[in-house]
Formats: sequence, C-alpha cells, structure tokens
Amino acid sequence: MNKSLWIFLLINAFATMAQIRPNTGVTGVVLDNVKVTVVEPTDFSAIPCFSKAEFSLHFPKEIEDKVSQFVTITSQREETANQSDVLNPYLEWEMRFYGEFEHVATGTKIVIDGFYNAEFKSWMKNPLKPGPKNDLYLDDEYKKLGGWVEMPTQNQYLVRFAPPESGVWRAVFYLVTKDGVTEKSAPLEFNVVPSNDLGYVRVAENQRYLELGNTFFPAIGPNIKWPETNPYMDPEFAQLMGPASENYRPNFSVPRVYEKYIEYMTKVSINGVKTARIIQFPASNEIEWENVGNYTSRLHQAQEMDRILEHAEELGLYLQWNMAIHLTFKFNAYGVNQWDWIDDPNTADDGINAFGYKAAFGLVEPLDFLKNAEAKKYYKQRIRYILARWGYSTRISVFEILSEISNISNINYGNESDKFYESNWPVYREWMIEMASYIKSQYYGQVHVLTGSYSGDKVLEDSTYEDPSFDLMSFNNYDISAPNFATFFAGSNTSNGKGGPRVYGVSNVYLNEDCSFIQEKNINSYSCRSAGESCVHNVKPLMYAETDPMQTICDTNGTEVRRAIWQSAFSGLAGAMSWEAQRTPKILVDYAFLHQFLSTYPLQKGNWHPGASQLNSDGSWTYDASAYNAMDGEPSAGAFKNADLIYLRSMTGDTAIGVVTNKTYSIYSLTDCFEKELNLPNPGYDQLKTVDLRKEGLKIKTVNRGKYLVRFYASTDPTKVIHAYTTRGKWIRLDYQLPATNKDFIVLFTMERL
Repeated sequence: MNKSLWIFLLINAFATMAQIRPNTGVTGVVLDNVKVTVVEPTDFSAIPCFSKAEFSLHFPKEIEDKVSQFVTITSQREETANQSDVLNPYLEWEMRFYGEFEHVATGTKIVIDGFYNAEFKSWMKNPLKPGPKNDLYLDDEYKKLGGWVEMPTQNQYLVRFAPPESGVWRAVFYLVTKDGVTEKSAPLEFNVVPSNDLGYVRVAENQRYLELGNTFFPAIGPNIKWPETNPYMDPEFAQLMGPASENYRPNFSVPRVYEKYIEYMTKVSINGVKTARIIQFPASNEIEWENVGNYTSRLHQAQEMDRILEHAEELGLYLQWNMAIHLTFKFNAYGVNQWDWIDDPNTADDGINAFGYKAAFGLVEPLDFLKNAEAKKYYKQRIRYILARWGYSTRISVFEILSEISNISNINYGNESDKFYESNWPVYREWMIEMASYIKSQYYGQVHVLTGSYSGDKVLEDSTYEDPSFDLMSFNNYDISAPNFATFFAGSNTSNGKGGPRVYGVSNVYLNEDCSFIQEKNINSYSCRSAGESCVHNVKPLMYAETDPMQTICDTNGTEVRRAIWQSAFSGLAGAMSWEAQRTPKILVDYAFLHQFLSTYPLQKGNWHPGASQLNSDGSWTYDASAYNAMDGEPSAGAFKNADLIYLRSMTGDTAIGVVTNKTYSIYSLTDCFEKELNLPNPGYDQLKTVDLRKEGLKIKTVNRGKYLVRFYASTDPTKVIHAYTTRGKWIRLDYQLPATNKDFIVLFTMERL
C-alpha cells in the first residue's frame, strides 16, 4: 500500500501554547506533541493536484498505549468513556485526530479526519484441491485455505488528503481525546503542481447529467458487485465452492477472492468500461459487523478495499460506491442467511450472529435501527471512517448511502417490504436525510456526488431527494416489458400503476414535471411531487443503479441486455448500471462503443431531453404522447411493430441522437428457453425478421421545420456511417433497413438540421 521510499519529516516543537482557529473542534491548552511522517508521495516538493498525500501521525506514548490496549483486548463494543486506560480510535468522542490544510495564497481551509490503520500480509494455500471431507469445501475447510497476519507498522494513524488546487499548502495536525488532552503538530508546508486529473465527478449545471472536468460523464456501466467467488470471476474456485459462495458462509472471504476480483476489474477495464458499481458486503469488504464502533477485526478487509480502489485509480476506472447492502436488515433474503438480521439459533441455516447493532442497542426489528438515536450516532462513525479512508479518491464517482432502503421491512411482512415502506416512509426519509446531512458535513462528502437507493418506486409523498444533501436521485428499476424497451424508457400513460399494470417511463413518470398528470394518475414522479394543491419540483439527475430486462435467465447471448444498455443512454437517465453484464462478459465492449459515441456530444450543457418529453419555456420536461407514439412502445390497434426507438433531442430541437433496435432479435426468437411457452407480449415476437424502418413509422419530432441530415452507425463501430440521407419536415421519418445480424441489430443514428 505504501511507497518503498518514505520521506521522514520530523517536526520539532516550536511553541507550548497556541490558540486554535474556530470550527476545528479544538479548544483549551494545545501541546505540540504530534509528530508527522510523510508516507507518500516520494517527491514531497511537487505533489500532483488531486493525488493522494498520506500523512502518518505519531502521538505521545501514553496515548498510543491506551489505543493499543483497546484494539488488543476489546472484542465487543464497550462503553469506554469512563475507562481511563483505553482509547477507542474509531469514535471521535473518544479520540479524534485530523489535519487542517490551508492554501497559503487563497486562505482556503479544509479539515480532513484521520483513521486508524493496521497492515497485514495475506497467505493462501495453493494449489487448490477438493476438500478432504467432501468434493466441495465445507465452512471449516474454507477457513483453512487462507488468511491474514498482522504486520508491525509505524503507520497506524493516517490522514489522506487530495489537494484540489495547485500552490503552496500548509498543514497542521491535531489530536483531541476524551481525557481533555489536546495536541497538535508544527506547521508543515508542501507544494502542489497541476496534473491531468480532472477532479471529482459532479452534477452538471443543467442538473440533468453528470460531468467530469468540462466533459459529459455517462454513469453507464456494469455492477461488479463485491469480492466473492463466482463462475465469472473464478471458475476454478467456484467448482470447489458449489452453490455456497462467500455470501452464504459464516466466515470472511479468503485472499484469493480479492485477487480474482482485481483481475476482473482489469478485464472490465480492458474491454473499455469506464465506470462500474461496487457494494460493501459483510463477507468481504465491510468494516463493521460483529462489534459496533470497533472495526479492528475487519481492518484486513479495509486494506483489501485500499487495493481495490488503488487498482481502479491505475486503470482509470470510476467506481460508484455503495456504502452498505440492504440484506443486512432483511431475513434470509435471496437465500443469504448468514449476513442478515436473524440471530435465532433455532432458525434453519442461520449460522452467524445478526448485525451487531441489534444486540448492542436492544433492537428487535430493522425499523428500530432507523429510529434509534444511539444506533444512528454510531453508524455515522462508520460513515466517517469510510470517508476518511477512501473519500480522497477522484475515482469514486458517486457515493450511495445504502442499497434499496425501501426493501427493508419488519419480519412479519415477509417479502412485501414495499407495503411496509409505504406505511412507514417518514422513518426511512428521516434516516436517509440525517445520514446525507452528516456526509455533507464532511469535506469528502461535499466533493462527491451523493445519492440514496430505492427498490422500485418511492411513494409519491416521500420528499427525501428534495433535501439539498442529495445531488442525484437513484433507484433500482428492472424491465418486465421487454422487448418493448421504448415502453420501459419512455412509457405510455394508459395506467395509474395502482392496482393495475405498472406505469413505466423516464419521460412519462419519473422525470415528468406535469403535476396535473402526476396528480390525476396518482403515480410516482421523482422530479414532481404533489403537495396538496401545490406542486413541488425537484430537478436533479436520475439514475437506475440497477437495471436489466427480467428475461435474462434465457438471454444467453446478452441480446436483451445489450438493447437495454444502449437505450438507457438516450432515455434521459444520468446513469444506468447492469447486473447481467457480469454474467455475459462479451457484451462489456458495448460500454466502450457507447462512451465513444457519446463523447462527442456535450449533454452536460444545454437542456438535452428525451424524445418523448417536451421542453417547456421554463426548462421543465413534460411527457409528449405524440412523440412517444412515434417511437413505438405499445403496438397500436393490434398491429405488431418490429423496431423501437429511443433518442435525445437538443435544447433547440435541431439535433437528435439515439438508437433503433430490431425487437424481433430477442430472447423469444433466439432461444428455446421455457419463456417461449409463456404468453408473448404480441404474436410475432418469436420470429426473427429483417426490419425495414420505412414500414415501421418511427419518427423523430423536431421543433423547427427544415432540411435535416440523418446518419446511421453500427453500434460496433460508432465512427463509421453505414447509411445517410437528407429529408425535410418537422417529423423526421427513419428510413433504413436494419440488418438482422448478430452485430448490427442495434443501430445508432444522429440527426442534424442543415
């Protein structure tokens, strides 16, 4: 983790007393007993902008002895506030150490909390062979395959700072303990020089998309889950694990798991993926589970997360970082019975204690966790550690607080967690906003894009995302209407979604700011909320952090997944992350082509909007049924349509970019899976056809009549024009015969007014 060459800067005392600036949290007498070692970079005179500068702090012996006493003998959470012989380095009310960084020229001050660290050497038995008791590894056999040995280190108290501006910076480091001891270092100056790092991903000025530097940042990529053994990352080990991967075992993942995860990251990046989503999971990359407020037993997993993030930095891969998995608060969800809320030894297949917060605070149901003040107090410390250790990195594109919070319910609701959430949504909202506000109180929380996560729709009244702490709106939305992806991404207004068919669509539901429509249909909108007689607008980017067609069990070619990936890019979403890209690795190259195509269009500027939306004079987006009908979606009057269309229109309406797909090239026509025996969406979907767009009636709605140039490109080579023509009018008809081949059933197009 550290550079081989260390620069040791021992800072001598220069005063015995000093007055500390306001808002640092330090008061009283200050002693200059904090010494500083620069761990990295090796050239301290020219630190590149946004790169990691790591400082190791050294405290008086009596302080470090108290910490050592805590991490050595404390295995369970204890109230140590009145114990004079121990200090818990993970809780800021017991021991807080941090750096205050000041840009000398501008006076800008940044406060960064430090974190407690331990270093480990991993070991792993090789070669692998079947377990002695069975052809598959049992839990006790698995534990003996590998592990970590803690190594001596002088770098136990670290502060990581990524200077955001070139010039001279001055740093002073502080320590405050529960005993009233306050220490500081002498000032340390270092020089920062410009770099090629574009800084942190941020919300674009148009509040619809993300940007990096001055370029559009499409947050479209695969979910790469968490380190685990599966056939996609480690087929050899998966054969010896059987169906019980680490998620279903009551022990930590072994070192090989992380090696294979890093190899998979490389594979993803080589295929051209620019961004991916990762989730912290208890078996492999969580920092707190057994012991609340004490992360010592999991510091080896924190070290592995260091390696994962550093590898992402080397690859130039941006990670959307989900801070916690919702399975922690569920009951044997998806068969994961080890890392959940159940701790009843009489419960079948439950071999591990529940999340430590349950016993520590006498909680009964998961909802109690969201309401308990002490639990929230300690959980913020976990978040503080995450931000302190990893928040420096510009390769973290987005922070998510918790996956699918609306999927948490009390046990008597079984699988109907959505109904429980709908009845208790104010509790969920209060917890989300409290955590988001805390994150934004930290510097690394301020510089990163922040979002939450819902499982499907939130209730219409839930105003969580209106809180200014949230930069991005996100939820997990899966398509059950494939192969009609135009319905999923644009949608019709034929149902109210309450007791009837579900209403889909970025254009007609989630980013529709027509409040009368929202009120009349009583459907959820993320950017428009009915508040009695009035309407509340919330214009922020929207993301599907998990999304895929639901028929993927039959989609052995990745056909439907590819179509969904491409259409998501032109739907008005700021991002979309696929789970199924992992299962079908050959489609990873589509992300490279997608980013290549989008890179020439400044979607972060102006008001690019979905083709099924109308751009109003006030800049709002409202659903346009006439434009949607020309994109296909639902077959009309029983007529079967073979292609669908999704596109984005520029603010002036004179430019459009999008994708056309052959719907007959689908799982229904390419597989003999059992899905064929079910009721197909419409007769004819199981017949592969070559599609002539001139007979489909797909049209692009423009704003101004005129002469337009239309170009088509294969998705496998978005730089090469494969068909072009000019036409006139306000409705531009797509005129091209789609090849029904493996490579070109997805066709891109651009339209420009001449």
